[in-house]
Amino acid sequence: METALMEKPKTSQRQKNYTAEEVFTSFTKKVMEGFAKKLTHSPHFTSHEKDDLVQELGLALWQSMDNFDPSVSHFNCYATAVISRSAKSMLRQRRRLKRSCQRESQVAGSTEQSGASEPVHPSSLTQQDAARRLQRSPRDPCEAMELCEDIDAVLESLTPRLRHTARALMQHSTSGAAVHLRISRATLHRRIDLLREHFAAMSFNEYL
Repeated sequence: METALMEKPKTSQRQKNYTAEEVFTSFTKKVMEGFAKKLTHSPHFTSHEKDDLVQELGLALWQSMDNFDPSVSHFNCYATAVISRSAKSMLRQRRRLKRSCQRESQVAGSTEQSGASEPVHPSSLTQQDAARRLQRSPRDPCEAMELCEDIDAVLESLTPRLRHTARALMQHSTSGAAVHLRISRATLHRRIDLLREHFAAMSFNEYL
């Protein structure tokens, strides 16, 4: 009589329900407080927000525990990575909120001051005048650098194919990008639609 060898089903260690004591150890509390302190040292947060930031980082860690597998990584390494990513995400979100408020105030101000004016040749406009007429304000170097970091983070979150497409569009026109990528314009436009959806989901609608 043949005997069937039954292999025991593998149980993922990620199914374990962790307690608060296991997650919020002295190590993770120290890491959360450290990242919260770094955020309050940036110009986008105040020192009064530190306790709230610690709670938000703790919530992010708690919600991510379903993805933790002790057979793959050490808990302290996993927790540090989660907290670090969450802190960076909070900083990017606060930066976007700040830029959004600035744009709204600029549009409101330009609407109040709008009126008939004599046409001006573009060559006679300074960078500040051009920015004002376009309802924009020239970015200071720090803000420009922060914006570049945020956009780079969005690009890194894309699939390799969409990331390559986005970088091609940054260097070429639409038709030039299609030639560079060796794809049809119809395929390129489908990828552009996917890029628009991704950037919109990341609250970067103004760059679509």
